Formats: sequence, C-alpha cells, structure tokens
Amino acid sequence: MDEMLQKKENGFFLFDNKVKVWFPDNFYEDSELIEKRYPFKKKPSIIKVDSTGKIFITFDLYSKPLSAMQIAGVAVGMRNIILQVYSYNNKIKLRRFKTIQGLQGVSFSFYIINKCSRQFVEFFVLSIHGHLFLGTVTCPEENRYEWKSAFLKVKRTVQEME
Repeated sequence: MDEMLQKKENGFFLFDNKVKVWFPDNFYEDSELIEKRYPFKKKPSIIKVDSTGKIFITFDLYSKPLSAMQIAGVAVGMRNIILQVYSYNNKIKLRRFKTIQGLQGVSFSFYIINKCSRQFVEFFVLSIHGHLFLGTVTCPEENRYEWKSAFLKVKRTVQEME
C-alpha cells in the first residue's frame, strides 16, 4: 500500500492522514492502466482503478490556498476549461453538496468521448485545511447509474482530519 493511502475503519486516510474518504475496497493502483489512462507527467496524486479496469477514482490535494468562499469560483473556472476542451458538453450544471462532516463542496459532471467509448466524469472541489482538494470518479457511460450511489458516497465521505 502506498505511503499516501492507509485503510482505516470505514475509509482510507490520504495525504499523510490529512483526509479521510471512503471508496470501494476493490479499487487498487495499477501502474500500467494508470499510465495508459493518464499518459501525461502531471497526473493526480492518487489514482485508483476498479477490478474491471474501467472505473477510476482520483484525488489531489494542492498546496494552493483555497478558502471555502472560493470553492464555487474554482469550480466555475474548471467547468469553463472542460467546456473549452470538451465542447460537446453543452451545459455543465454546478451543484453544491455537503460532506458528512459539513464541508461545503461544488461538483459537476460531464462526458468525455474517446475512440471507443463515452466516459462519464463526476468532478468535485473542496477546501481541505485551507487548500484545494479535487476528486473525480469516472466510468463508462453505460455504468453511470449503477455507480451513482457509490460516486455520491465518495464525495460525501471526504473528511478533513486533525
């Protein structure tokens, strides 16, 4: 198990125990699949894939300061970038959500169309210890509804640890 991820009662501790979040146990790190999916140098710090190799969960905690008041602005900026890159996503609606700990977040979803499939992406932004925290969950479009409750649980279980 990598240094940034430790399993503890009903969740995983990430980023030197600064963040706790739930995600399914059957997700793991597969360097070969990750390299194919994220072939660029700058990739999320934590990337996990399910046993089918089709569903990905990523997390990143940046040193960039981010207050709770700035979350919506960051989400709008990220949405605008997504709309420029994937213009076939006509409208991307921002949604506010609250974690079980009471942290305020903003999420949105969109599609990525590649050579052989259409991928559904749920993207979310939070402020953790005053810093930018990003998460994504990605699956083939046809699996979107079967994974909907798990995706919701991932973003709602993010907790800022002492």
